[in-house]
Amino acid sequence: MEKINFSLALNKPYGNYRGWDLLDQGYEIKKLLDRFFIKDRRGNIEKQELDADNFKFAGVDFKALEKRQKQAIEALTVAHRCIDFYPDWRFIVGLGGASEYNTGITLHHIHGFPYIPASGIKGAVRSWYIQSQFQEAKNGEGLAIENEMFCQVFGCPEKLDLTEEGFKVYESALKDAQGKSVAHQGQIIFLDAYPLTVPQIKPDIMNVHYQPYYTDNTGATPPSDYFSPNPIPFLTVEKTKFRIYYGIKKADHQPQLDNAHDWIYQALTEHGLGAKTAVGYGYHQGTRATGTANFSSAPATEKKPPKVTPKQGLEVEVIVDEIKMGGQL
Repeated sequence: MEKINFSLALNKPYGNYRGWDLLDQGYEIKKLLDRFFIKDRRGNIEKQELDADNFKFAGVDFKALEKRQKQAIEALTVAHRCIDFYPDWRFIVGLGGASEYNTGITLHHIHGFPYIPASGIKGAVRSWYIQSQFQEAKNGEGLAIENEMFCQVFGCPEKLDLTEEGFKVYESALKDAQGKSVAHQGQIIFLDAYPLTVPQIKPDIMNVHYQPYYTDNTGATPPSDYFSPNPIPFLTVEKTKFRIYYGIKKADHQPQLDNAHDWIYQALTEHGLGAKTAVGYGYHQGTRATGTANFSSAPATEKKPPKVTPKQGLEVEVIVDEIKMGGQL
């Protein structure tokens, strides 16, 4: 099978419909998304079709990429951990990103496979913390930067002015020698999460039933049953395990690493990751945390994650390997 970049094939109209033979002009040139759905003469989607043999990501060595990620986190940190997690159903990343279509998917800029950016992981965990601790209060961002551990893990500005929203000016919980609030850089390093095996791409649709009603700003159009549905296709990932690496640069940041582990675990199981979590996407059926710590010869007891009651229909299992100071696990 020809080695083709999935990202280029998805967004560039080249190659034939079945064989990826770029030199064969005997087939009609189609964009990759046309493989996923069959359309009638009027362009309406009739059913899904996916030839899985075309998406094996030939030429991508996922084991080598994982090894490179591990080497990177070891070089950047004095202690690190990783969490392997597996979508309970389907997972969407980059739905609103730039794309040739109405919907997007985040693909690696070199190899073309779906991955989870480090910024997305950090943002999801940060969002979970604010929502869970402050009950989705409108001033949650301000209340968060008044929390010292939050500022240490995620970073925070010197101050946050929410007076236009009817609140006060909030100041960072971290102070300098004179007692003045200071901006702070987060002490946890997150790396992009790569799939450990060949990712399985699955097409899906969201079906808008009353498009004229939603797009009529005058309010004159009712949500009537005689409107035709407007299915919008998008791509998801399923049955694919991703690995998240995260760590600290300084030995005295171990408490922040402990808290980050707990928060990531709870965010993945309670909050979900990616788009459309409200309708069941992006939750994970199992996590595994491992890591190394090589900055002290003193024994340490690994902090266990808190007991979390998973959502109905979600099985969660967490295995934490004890960190041994002074060497590898």
